[in-house]
Amino acid sequence: MHSSWEVKVARVFDDLGLTWTYEPELFRTSAGGYVPDFWIEEAQCFVEVKGYATAYALGKLTAFVAENPDKELLVIRDIGFIGMVFMVQRIYQLCLGIKYNGLTDAMRVEHIRRNVLRMYQEVGELLEAAPWKWHRVYDNDDINVGNLAEEFGDLFVFALNVLAVAGLQESDIMDAVHAVHLKNFARLREGTNKKEM
Repeated sequence: MHSSWEVKVARVFDDLGLTWTYEPELFRTSAGGYVPDFWIEEAQCFVEVKGYATAYALGKLTAFVAENPDKELLVIRDIGFIGMVFMVQRIYQLCLGIKYNGLTDAMRVEHIRRNVLRMYQEVGELLEAAPWKWHRVYDNDDINVGNLAEEFGDLFVFALNVLAVAGLQESDIMDAVHAVHLKNFARLREGTNKKEM
């Protein structure tokens, strides 16, 4: 393989038990020949691992997407935690038959609605992992940490589904979280979020 990033992504595919092929096919595009990094059989999609990219490489990638609307291509621009879990969740959704390229606006809204409803349910289950009702007497005040982690995982995955169906990328997620952090620290300096405690 050409990079340590590709090796790391391939190890994730192996861990998930996916059937993959490295550099499966050459596509002729108006910008030149393009070879995706991976083909995932179960998801029927190509995966491109793209950290740093030249304008020439991005041109070929853009041409491939425009000239092959029937092909699913996931582009991974970050192999940190968010990038990897988002990639895995999108592959899982593709394995279930949710083809991002073929979704109409109405279908996207329906997928978002269903996943937000699932998130709503998971928030309730997350609460149940801790003795949160102040008016109830519990046998103990222990937090069920294992259950809490499991329910948070479920909630997080449904949130990723919403973002994927909306067409967002891992960089969009990181930017959004960073914006919240900036806002919260500004409020901290102003003293306005002291009321949250």
